[in-house]
Amino acid sequence: MALGVVEAIEVSITVAQLVTIPVLDARLQELRIEIQTFRAEIKAEVATGLGKLEMEIHNVNANLMRWVLLTMLGSVTLSMAGKALMTTLGY
Repeated sequence: MALGVVEAIEVSITVAQLVTIPVLDARLQELRIEIQTFRAEIKAEVATGLGKLEMEIHNVNANLMRWVLLTMLGSVTLSMAGKALMTTLGY
């Protein structure tokens, strides 16, 4: 008798289709759309961040080149002034 009850419950669950394939398909489609939207947003944010990063790198390179040039000019100037001073002092 217990086996008959179990079989009856199994048949009723199978026939009822508590979660149907169309429901699952619809939910999966919703999830795909959400994932695609999120992916597009992330791509846009990454592209914006990379653009800002490239501009910052360009600015740092420009500043670095200026400082290197100023350092070299200062070094040459100090070297020439030192040489002139040494010549004037007779060393």
